[in-house]
Amino acid sequence: MLKKYILRGLIILFFTFNVIVAQDGQTLLKEARNHYQKANYKQALPIYQKLAAAYPYNPDIWFNLGNTYFKLNELGKAIWYYKKVLKFAPRDKDAQKNLGLAQAKIIDRVKPLPLAVTLNKIINYFTINFFLLGLLGIGFLANLFLFFYRRGKGPKQPFYVYILIGGLLLLFVVMFSLKTYQEFGVRKGVLVGIKKVAVKSGPTQSLKTLFYIHDGVQFKISKKVDNWVKIKLTNGWTGWLNNKYLWEI
Repeated sequence: MLKKYILRGLIILFFTFNVIVAQDGQTLLKEARNHYQKANYKQALPIYQKLAAAYPYNPDIWFNLGNTYFKLNELGKAIWYYKKVLKFAPRDKDAQKNLGLAQAKIIDRVKPLPLAVTLNKIINYFTINFFLLGLLGIGFLANLFLFFYRRGKGPKQPFYVYILIGGLLLLFVVMFSLKTYQEFGVRKGVLVGIKKVAVKSGPTQSLKTLFYIHDGVQFKISKKVDNWVKIKLTNGWTGWLNNKYLWEI
């Protein structure tokens, strides 16, 4: 009997705690929004940061942090948060729009290869789950056709139908592979916290400067040596950068 009351008490305590935490979160969110609407961005920032720590998987808070950093002209951090939102929800129109605004303000105009732009637009528009479900669906359809074909049952389909299904299956295999590689096989970063930094020819500060990059530039990370990373810009330029200047996407 005592165990029953203890269990009931724990359940009540658990739900009460969650309600209090939720109410506290709503209070903080309201406070942050009030500061933001009054253009008190420096006051809004630490509150949004506190909310992000309390609710680490909330894209709305990431979006608000991106907006706040954008208003503070910290473009690299704004871009990082918009990218974080789009990784969770690739079709979020507001995040896409604000990311475009932030990228338009950065100093560097690194032009990617045309083919890479088109391919990235297609891949980034969909989630990895979409490609996986499409792959499974087309694979199931292909197996169903093959089953009836071998048994000699069901309506005979023109040869081009099989070619079409095979082509779609191959397309989804390729796109799924590219998306998986992009999500898990490629490390990416964005320059934050510094307006301008030199990219070196090797993982040492004393080596030759190859070029300079500015706050908000995005790049791929191909190698790491101690506190240095080898980066590659979208135009193909490569060099070494101290990792204290970047946030990984």
